[in-house]
Amino acid sequence: FEAPPDESARREALAALRLGLPASLEGLRRRYLEYIVAAYRWLDLRGLMQVRNLIRLPLAQVYTPLTAEKEEVRLQPTPERDGVPVPLLPEEGARPGGPDREGYPRFERVTRRVSLDQALREHRRMVVLGDPGSGKSTFLRYVALACAEGPEAARERLGLDDPPLPILVPLAAYVLELKKRPQETGLPPLPRPALEEFIPRYFQGLGLPDLGPLFAHVLKEGRAILLLDGLDEVTSAEERRMVAQAVEALAATYPRCRFVVTSRIAGYDAAPLGGDFARLTIAPFEREDIQRFARQWSLAFEAAGAEPETLPPEIRQRAEARADDLFAAVTGHPAIERLAVNPLLLTILALIHHQGT
Repeated sequence: FEAPPDESARREALAALRLGLPASLEGLRRRYLEYIVAAYRWLDLRGLMQVRNLIRLPLAQVYTPLTAEKEEVRLQPTPERDGVPVPLLPEEGARPGGPDREGYPRFERVTRRVSLDQALREHRRMVVLGDPGSGKSTFLRYVALACAEGPEAARERLGLDDPPLPILVPLAAYVLELKKRPQETGLPPLPRPALEEFIPRYFQGLGLPDLGPLFAHVLKEGRAILLLDGLDEVTSAEERRMVAQAVEALAATYPRCRFVVTSRIAGYDAAPLGGDFARLTIAPFEREDIQRFARQWSLAFEAAGAEPETLPPEIRQRAEARADDLFAAVTGHPAIERLAVNPLLLTILALIHHQGT
C-alpha cells in the first residue's frame, strides 16, 4: 500500500483500508458517505415552527450530549461487624429472582447515569428509550455524521478510534414494505422481506445507487453500525413484535456489528428487544445541560456556519451575551424551565427567543 501524497486523499485511503474494502466498492463508499454528510450536517428544524429568517445550524456544533439511565444489578459488599463478616439471612442473601438460600452474596438493583456516547463505547447493542422530543433521532444522526466524517470526528465526538460505516434507517419505512400486498384479491401475501434485504432498497428509493454490495461487505466484516430509528412508530403490537424479531435476526446474523435502536418508552415493553441489547432511558436535561445548549446554540448562530475556533473576539462576546439572555429567559420562569428539560421544546424556545432578538 502506497499512501497518496495529498493529506485528504491519504485519510480516504486509510479509511477504506480500515473497512477492508476492495477497490470496486470504494466509489460506492465515497458517494454514500457524501450523502450521509449532506443529509445530516445541519440541525433539522423543519416543521418546528415558522421562522422569519431561516437559519441553518451545524448539527455537530449545536448538539448537546444526552445522558441516559441504565438499571444494573450489582454485588453489595458483605456487611461486617468488628472486622468479621456477618452471616446473611436466607432472604438477605437471595439472588434477584432466585430462590432464598443461605450463602448467596447480596445483590441490589441500582440506576447508573451515563452519557450516550459513553454507552455507545460500552455496548455493541443497545436500545435507547425516551419520551417524544427527547433527542433519540437526533442522537442517531449525530452518530451517523461523526462516523461519516472520518476517524478524527468520530474520535473527538464519540470516542471511537476506528469508526464503522453508519447505516441509518427509519423502521417505519420497513413496516411500509411489510404491508405491501398484491392489488388483486385472492392472491397470497407477498413474501416478507428480511431487514437486510430491505435496507439497500430503502437507499435506492432516496436516489442512491445499489448499495447492497457495500453493505454486504461491511456487515460480513463487522464494520457497520446499524442505527434503526423509531421502533415505537410501528403502530400495532403484532407488527412491533415482527419488526423486533427482524432486528434480532439481523443482530444474530452479524454479531460483530454495532446496533443502536430507538423507541419511545410507551409501548416498548409489549415487544422488547431480546438478546444482549442494553436498555438505556434518556434522562431530562438538567440546568447545566440547558446552559450548555444555550452556549452552543448561540455560538453556532453567531458563527453562521464558520468554525467557532476562527471567530473574532467580538463575535464570541456577542454569542456569550446571546447565550446568557437565552439561559435567563428559560430559567427565569419555573413553568418555562419545566418545558426546557425536553431537548425539542428547548429548541423551540430557542427559536422563539431568536425571533424576538
